[in-house]
Amino acid sequence: MKRNPQVLVTADQHFFHNNIIKFSERPFKDREEMHSVLIKKWNAAVMPEDVIYILGDFSFGSYNQTMSIIYQLNGNKKFIPGGHDSWINNKARNNQDIEITKDILEVKYMGKEKELWFIFCHYPIEEWNKKHYGSIHLHGHSHGNLKRIVENRYDIGVDTNNFYPYFLKDFIK
Repeated sequence: MKRNPQVLVTADQHFFHNNIIKFSERPFKDREEMHSVLIKKWNAAVMPEDVIYILGDFSFGSYNQTMSIIYQLNGNKKFIPGGHDSWINNKARNNQDIEITKDILEVKYMGKEKELWFIFCHYPIEEWNKKHYGSIHLHGHSHGNLKRIVENRYDIGVDTNNFYPYFLKDFIK
């Protein structure tokens, strides 16, 4: 049975980053095992018709290395650049298979009861547009290490969800 297309969010895969396993205490023996698990878990959650927002630090690799990973992943991919996404260049911005967005992106979700705004950015921020109206800020960068809790701000990096992307609907209360 086919399901309706979903919207998912993720961040901080760090493909081709040799030291991320040590820095983030990831349970992989090497980069190749990490790549394999990240691809497998992505494709278990994301179907080809889904939309997935990647909130930065996707890859330390070159454009060609990174595209070799991207072509293995399901979904319509929309990238919000992070500090370690040097693979995003003019060639990436002109690639029809992916979309590179702004550094901060506002997305309106139309629910059955009301509309809800999501603010996507690689970095965690203290204040964001429509915060006082209940908008939700999703970010990466922190690898689950933020100590200060801010209402309606969530770290959606892979290190916080057993290396799976999150479904946007899971943030709707």
